[in-house]
Amino acid sequence: MSVGTRECPWGWLVVASGAVTPSLPSARSTVPWMAEPVIRRATEGDVATLSRLRREFTLEDRPIPSPREDFDAAFEEIVATGLNDGRWTVWVADVDGEIVSHAFIGLVDKIPRPTPEQRWIGYLTNVYTRPAFAASAWAVLCSGR
Repeated sequence: MSVGTRECPWGWLVVASGAVTPSLPSARSTVPWMAEPVIRRATEGDVATLSRLRREFTLEDRPIPSPREDFDAAFEEIVATGLNDGRWTVWVADVDGEIVSHAFIGLVDKIPRPTPEQRWIGYLTNVYTRPAFAASAWAVLCSGR
């Protein structure tokens, strides 16, 4: 259901259907000490790692006095289902087999208008880069900073 593309300020090409293709420069050219990241779509096999990173991301800001006991199960159910049915696209930066950054794009069904336009919009959320990798040039591009 791809209808068009747009180039966003942070370097992603967003297809109207919600699919995304990254367009990032080589990290090796700007950060020579770091292995070049592999930018790829997350799979169902990445969900447990994404859950762990979501927890890390939340705890960076503040401790959680009463953490959700069902967090991992709820996260894994929503994200795995979303990846399988196309509702969520998650892009990850993988360095030497380790996910160090991610960005979630959810499809939102637009309310129709009487004029021709895209049915879906992409909602960019849950963008996170592990602190040890946050200063790299590609992390800045991924986060839009």
